[in-house]
Amino acid sequence: MQFHKISAKNKFYIEIKDRLDSDLILYKEYEALRNPKKDSGKAASYYGYLIRLVVFAENFYGYKIPSVYDESFLFFLNTIKETAEFKLYNKNENNFPSSTLNSFLKFSGYMVKFQTNKILDMDELELNNLIDINSKTEISAYNPESYSITTAIGRKILEGIKAKNHANWKCEVNPNHISFKSNVNSKMYIEAHHIIPISRQSEFNEDIDIAQNLICLCPNCHRFIHYGNYEDKKELVEIVVNSRKDTLLSKNIELKEEMIKEYYFY
Repeated sequence: MQFHKISAKNKFYIEIKDRLDSDLILYKEYEALRNPKKDSGKAASYYGYLIRLVVFAENFYGYKIPSVYDESFLFFLNTIKETAEFKLYNKNENNFPSSTLNSFLKFSGYMVKFQTNKILDMDELELNNLIDINSKTEISAYNPESYSITTAIGRKILEGIKAKNHANWKCEVNPNHISFKSNVNSKMYIEAHHIIPISRQSEFNEDIDIAQNLICLCPNCHRFIHYGNYEDKKELVEIVVNSRKDTLLSKNIELKEEMIKEYYFY
C-alpha cells in the first residue's frame, strides 16, 4: 500500500468531499466541539485527512466506499495503522493521519453505540415499520435525521437487530451455545456475520448489505469462522452457507463453491 501527499485540489479528494459530504461534516462538527478554540484549525485538518484516508481506501479496494461508517473502511483503518508505509506517511505529515485515524475510530464507535441504543428503545412494531427482513423497500424510508445519524449506520444496525430478533437472540448454528447477557438490552450477546463479506460488494450487481446475507452467531462461532483452522471449520462454513443459500438466491445472489472457498479458506 502506497501513501503519498494529496492536495485538497486533487480530483479524487474533491469528488469524495462532495459525495460523502454529510458523513464528513458530522465528523468535522464533532472535532470542532472537541477543539473549541477557533484558531486551532484541528477540525478542518482532521476533516481533510479523513478525506485523504478515504482516497487511499478506495484506491486499495478499487471501488467507491458508500460511507465512512462502512465496515470495509473501518477495517481498512484498523489494518493500515501499524504498517511501516503508513507510519512513514504519518511522520511526513506531522502525525495528522494517525491522529485523525484514531479520533475517527473513536467517533464512529460513539455513533454506532448511540444509534444502537436509540433503536433498542423501539418496540417490535416500530422496528418492523423501519425495516422488513424480507424487503429492502422500508430501508429507503428510514430518515436518519430523526436520530441525528447517517443512513449507513442506521441501516446497518437495523439490519443486524432485525436479524437478531429473527434468530431470537440465539446462535443459529446451535441455539444451545451460551455466551453472556448484554448490558445494553439484557439479551444474550450474539454477533451478526455477513456470509458474503461486504468488501466484496463490487463483485455483485445486487446489494449484499441485507438481512438475508446475515446469520447470527455466538462469539465463539463467529471467531471460529474467521480465524479457525481451515480443515476444522469446514462443517461450520457448510452450515452457515447452506442456511442462507436459498434466501440469497431469491434476491438474485448466487453463492458459488469457488466463491465460498475464496471467502473462507484462502
